[in-house]
Amino acid sequence: MAATFDSIMKELQSGTYAPIYLLMGEEPYYIDVVSDYIEKNALSETDKAFNQSVYYGGKDIKLSNIAHDAAQYPMMSERRVVMLKEAQQVDRFKDHIADLAAYAEHYLESTILVVCYKYGVVDKRSKFVKAVEKVGRVLESAKMWPNQIPAWTLAHVASVGLGIEQRAADLLSEHIGANLSNIAAAVAKLKTICADEKKQTITVDMVTTHIGASNEYNVFELRDAIFSRNVSKANRILKAFAGNEKQNPIQKITPYLFGCFEKMFAYYYLPDQKPQTIAQVLGDRTAFAPNNFYELGRRNHYTGNKCLKAMELIKDYDMKSKGYKSPQISSGDALLELVFQIMNL
Repeated sequence: MAATFDSIMKELQSGTYAPIYLLMGEEPYYIDVVSDYIEKNALSETDKAFNQSVYYGGKDIKLSNIAHDAAQYPMMSERRVVMLKEAQQVDRFKDHIADLAAYAEHYLESTILVVCYKYGVVDKRSKFVKAVEKVGRVLESAKMWPNQIPAWTLAHVASVGLGIEQRAADLLSEHIGANLSNIAAAVAKLKTICADEKKQTITVDMVTTHIGASNEYNVFELRDAIFSRNVSKANRILKAFAGNEKQNPIQKITPYLFGCFEKMFAYYYLPDQKPQTIAQVLGDRTAFAPNNFYELGRRNHYTGNKCLKAMELIKDYDMKSKGYKSPQISSGDALLELVFQIMNL
């Protein structure tokens, strides 16, 4: 059946294993977490020697061999584990998927077959997917949007038993980007540092010191400079961005700013402007931070009408940055023009 990451992990942690797992999608993090858990925990170290096979996709891998291996009975063990990682690298995977479908239709209860197909999905109309949906678990791991990453970071930090300052979470996700595996690795490093320092909360200083993120020149500081109409601060940040356009292209920044003005526009139509309401309705916990951009925007007269105009400007410059009806202009100059116009609404 189709399943969520949380439901699969809950089953695995309770010791319940399905006979077949198809883990696929654009986001590799969840695929890796599920497959790593099965690889480490489904068998004892003694049983792994004779009953665990891990294959990596490539031109020499044949799906018929994977199916044949999965059809073998375990040796002096309750079960076997057969894993195909990086299945998307298997030569002509789609042409030979019938070999896996044949196994899935006559699977062994004593085998756990795990197929990891990253950066894409297996045709859901195929016999293999339909067979796995009946007897196993199908996980489709969707790619997260950049504006979802800070909230994911907060939740992930909480899942490892720590707290994190909102600004630290913003810096961490902005510095690393929408790579959940790298964020998780950074959190693991910060967890060790917290243990050494006997702290339960990840701070901004920890992120800037140990992860290398800048606490001054980032998209969140630019947001606050815009909403507070602090021209000198905005210019300093934009100058820093222009000095490293590869790391700070306008195409990375415009979607974030558009999302902020979209939320600011919606803010005016909430039943009340309490942080709890903003967090619940708009899904934005930054409202709990002192001097959050909603407060800054309200105090500095970013009305609903001005938010709409800002969103139109952002869309226009986003199109220009992609060469649409516009002369060639550098990312830094385009961003400077955009922010100047927004702050003069």
